[in-house]
Amino acid sequence: MVFMIVHVDSAMNWRGGQQQVYLLHRQLRLMNIESVVLTPKDSALLHRCGNEGLEAIAGSRPWHLFSKSVRDLINNCHILHVHDSPSATLAAMAKRVWPSLNVICHRRISFPLRPNHASRWKYRRVRHWLCVSPEIKQQLLAGGIEANKTSVVPSAIDTTRIMKEAAEADIEALRTELGASRDVPIITSIGALVPQKAHDLVIEAAAYVQKTFPEAIFLIVGEGNQRTQLEKQARELGLSDRIHFTGFRLDVPALLKLATISISASINGEGSPATIKEALCVGTAVIASDIEAHRLVLGEKGILKPVGDATSLGAAITTMLGDPDRRQKMARNAAKITGKFHPEAMAEATFKVYRRIIGSEEKM
Repeated sequence: MVFMIVHVDSAMNWRGGQQQVYLLHRQLRLMNIESVVLTPKDSALLHRCGNEGLEAIAGSRPWHLFSKSVRDLINNCHILHVHDSPSATLAAMAKRVWPSLNVICHRRISFPLRPNHASRWKYRRVRHWLCVSPEIKQQLLAGGIEANKTSVVPSAIDTTRIMKEAAEADIEALRTELGASRDVPIITSIGALVPQKAHDLVIEAAAYVQKTFPEAIFLIVGEGNQRTQLEKQARELGLSDRIHFTGFRLDVPALLKLATISISASINGEGSPATIKEALCVGTAVIASDIEAHRLVLGEKGILKPVGDATSLGAAITTMLGDPDRRQKMARNAAKITGKFHPEAMAEATFKVYRRIIGSEEKM
């Protein structure tokens, strides 16, 4: 059976969701499955696919799904796989034009479904949901989605690329860039500068850590609408020279390799956190907030602290910085669990869902 899959993602920037679309698209093509990405003109995903020779079509926001250039594409596809909420809305509207369209919606955020009428109308037009964690599946069930319309497929990381970039990283050059000598500990907090990522708690924790390790440097890696607020917080705590706001970086594997400890203090919303997986992949010790998504990925390979507790987080960082043997043991154990996050596993599990949906359609 020949499949044609059209992936739709409406974001302009490059975050975890776009990385997952790219990895899935790339792996499906390696499996000789016809896969196409539809994304806005000048989006980061469009450029990434283009740079690697992966088929992607530029549409104009917000109505690119209905433009003449993609009508034939939709007419001939077997699965319309939408990867964010705006795309799911467009797909629901497209069902009025193409009633038999098979819409799969990928759910990567751990928030309850919205109960309003418009959202319920949209959800009813999704044929199947792909959830990156069991927690997200349970939220869908609580929101009224039938169990047989949901599947759990964990997100992937590009383990080969991450390990290669980490191995080739010029750590001394990075330390020079940061003004950090070889013995200075470096702690990373990586993610969009938005409330759910709780970088403000990391900054509070940094103030605690400075009492014992005044030389420690914290890297806040990412961009977002909280940047000005977070920079002000760091200044007010007298930490401007110890907390570096790096902005968006493409060399995250190198930064994780550089790091003594990687932190994820998120308070909610995480589905299957890539940054923790990447830290484990390069063998960096992880301390994270005790939310379901972190427990699922880390297991006993990291340290979990109460959600929203900056003092507990700071104490854990301080203890870990003072125990290099424990950090090394954690690093050795961490790399053992990343195999299940290969893109191959994600693509194969997703393809099984495609086959099940199309197979059931042919029997009707």
